[in-house]
Amino acid sequence: LQTSRAANPVVLTGDVHAFVVGRITEQAEDSDSPTVASEFVATGISSNARPQRLMDQWQRDNGNLQYCAGEKRGYLKLALAPKALQVELIAIDDVRRPDSSRSVLKRYTVEAGRPTILE
Repeated sequence: LQTSRAANPVVLTGDVHAFVVGRITEQAEDSDSPTVASEFVATGISSNARPQRLMDQWQRDNGNLQYCAGEKRGYLKLALAPKALQVELIAIDDVRRPDSSRSVLKRYTVEAGRPTILE
């Protein structure tokens, strides 16, 4: 990512069964290191939830994590425009019901040219 010269890359990932929002730094274990990318992790809709106490521990142990939530199932909704990326963490109230209501758990913005996550 550093050698690509991208102004503000964004990494989208999953497979930890939780919503996670954070930043990727030049030196992974150094939260004071410069940010090179923003990262948004989507939870699964049908996967089992992670205990929130585990998510809280992840956040305490990693200064690069801005938000961690394991108790909600859902997906990310992205709106990409020339000036910014808007990300919504969408939580589904009851994953067993196809007609279940949904709600926005959190909203974030990554402005063009700035690898910073704004609430």
